[in-house]
Amino acid sequence: MRTRILFVLCILAGAFLLRTVFSFFEGAPDEVRSVAEERAEAFRDERGPPSALLRVRSLERPGVSPPSLQPPPEALAGEGVLFAGQGDLLALRSAVETAGGRIIGVLDKLGAIRVRGGGEVFDRLRADGHEVDFNLRVTVPPVPPPFLGEEGGGAGFREGALSFLGVPPGNDEWGEGVRVAVLDTGVAPHPALDGARIHVLDLVDRDGEGLDRHGHGTAMIYQLAGRDELDTGMVPAAEILSIRVLDTEGRGNSFTLAEGIVAAVEQGARVINLSLGSPGDSAVLRAALDYAEAHNVIVVAAAGNENIPRVAFPAAYENVLSVTAIDAQGSRAPFTNIGKVDIAAPGIALPAAWLDEGYVWMDGTSGAAAIVSGAIVRMLSEDPHLSPQDVRAVLAATTNDLGAPGPDPVFGMGLLDLERLERRHEPMIHDLAVADFHVPLERLDGPTVPLTVTFQNRGTEPVNGARLQIRVDGLVVRETLVSLHPNALWDTEVAIRGDRLGHPEGVVVEAVIVPPAHIEDARPGDNVRRQRFRLLPKN
Repeated sequence: MRTRILFVLCILAGAFLLRTVFSFFEGAPDEVRSVAEERAEAFRDERGPPSALLRVRSLERPGVSPPSLQPPPEALAGEGVLFAGQGDLLALRSAVETAGGRIIGVLDKLGAIRVRGGGEVFDRLRADGHEVDFNLRVTVPPVPPPFLGEEGGGAGFREGALSFLGVPPGNDEWGEGVRVAVLDTGVAPHPALDGARIHVLDLVDRDGEGLDRHGHGTAMIYQLAGRDELDTGMVPAAEILSIRVLDTEGRGNSFTLAEGIVAAVEQGARVINLSLGSPGDSAVLRAALDYAEAHNVIVVAAAGNENIPRVAFPAAYENVLSVTAIDAQGSRAPFTNIGKVDIAAPGIALPAAWLDEGYVWMDGTSGAAAIVSGAIVRMLSEDPHLSPQDVRAVLAATTNDLGAPGPDPVFGMGLLDLERLERRHEPMIHDLAVADFHVPLERLDGPTVPLTVTFQNRGTEPVNGARLQIRVDGLVVRETLVSLHPNALWDTEVAIRGDRLGHPEGVVVEAVIVPPAHIEDARPGDNVRRQRFRLLPKN
């Protein structure tokens, strides 16, 4: 009897407890109900997604912001960039001000806002669902160390860069009708630029005149439009839009650079030269480059001078033409970056105008990028309907292969050749060449070292029956080509004894390509290549 009474009391107590719990949830706020429901759902099936538990924890602690993002070393302290996306730019501005941030720049075309504020400001904005990107430092490429080959082997170009590329004398009208933007440190007065048509925009000092107090921007504009007894720019008749985005120390940021790109597009530039860089990826810079591409504008950038296995941004982006530098012997300049490289151009001892009406000999990928920009301006002055994709295809079909056969991370598509560009539509040009020798550095320690010899048809007509000859240490390899179409490559591998590479004399390799007897080669000078290979002491 006592047991039955106890059992009934337990049932009544349990019913009262359940009624109390249900009445609590009936009157509970939605947030509490959702917590209970999600917790129950998460535990109903142990195999359920762990994200359910994570959601419960975040709801149980309302108002807690996600952990602060750590800015990369190249970020400007206390600055961020936000995008309105599909939303309202005015609403975004209001959200920034509510969070305690200060708006210091607005890019309407990209729906982007530059904000200054402490970490707590950006934490509040992120907690409200806004994505905050960092504003990154941008600089001119570092000045490379003195190039030893210039002193000992005459590997600098001096006044010979344009003739090396095949630019004919009397190019005074090149670039007519095309506007090219140079986003840099501005431009300084210089006699070599007196005849140039230069328009100026200053985004560093908004009330300024775009005056260059660093020198780098003036040097880049000289590569394009300089005229004096020392040298002539690539496209002296082009219109130059000098947009100052870097200060007197050659420093800037990704937001101002993006502003400059948008301004260049809006002011009618067809080519944008960016002889500058940053080690980091930037959302606002990516958006600006997409904007340029959508408006049929070609962007050219320097690969960088740090001698590292990756190129600088913006050269690293796929829709930017990345330029590396070579010396006057066609070899890679030792300071250049490797990776996403698209094309090579002269970059050792280029003459350049500087401050105080002076001149310097300039090394670096900066000058190489300006030269490639000039070549594209020349193309557009002849055919203004070319798209960025068309320009890339033309360059790929007219570059001289260097390094490993085909596109590679050192030279990209190969070396810019203005003579081939100018004559690409001209029929009946026969031009066979020994393109380059290539030794893979990772295979230098074996008993034999492979050496690849690349031959190229640089003419506009196919050639049948050309003969090849390669001589290595008295060994002769001979081949006959059945057919080589325009711009096609043919490579042959030969072996070098590894012990011979360590001798002071090294190994001399000579390669020759001989056209059939009925063909006259347009440039017989590139039918023969002779080079000595030896291992230098490690010290």
